[in-house]
Amino acid sequence: MTSRAFNGALGAVATVAGCLGADVANARITDVTPLVSSGKFKLRDGDSKVIVDRSIGDAYRICVWQAARAVPLKVTAHLADTLVEPGECHTFSAQYIRITPSAALEEDAVLIGTYERVEL
Repeated sequence: MTSRAFNGALGAVATVAGCLGADVANARITDVTPLVSSGKFKLRDGDSKVIVDRSIGDAYRICVWQAARAVPLKVTAHLADTLVEPGECHTFSAQYIRITPSAALEEDAVLIGTYERVEL
C-alpha cells in the first residue's frame, strides 16, 4: 500500500469515527455488547469452556441436548455449581459462566448444547 493510499484510508476511518459521535469514542471496551451472544458447545471428557467473562452481568439460557451417553452439564456461575440435565435448559445471570461435563464421558462421547443471551 502506498503512503498516499494509507493516509487516505486512515482519513476515511477518522471521518467515520467522527460521524459516530463522542459517545462511541468515549465508550469503554466493557460497555460494548459482545459480538458473540449465542453459540453451540461441544465438550469432550475433561473439557471446560468459559462462555461468559464480562464486567457487566448478563442472563444466558443454557440448554443441553438429549443424546445417548449424555451426562449433566456442570455450570459454574457466581461461584456456585448447578447441574443442567440432558434435554433441559436453565437461565443464569452472571458476569462469569464456565461449563464442563459433570461426570466422565466415554472416550468418543461428546456433550452438546447451546447458550444464548436473553433479556430478563
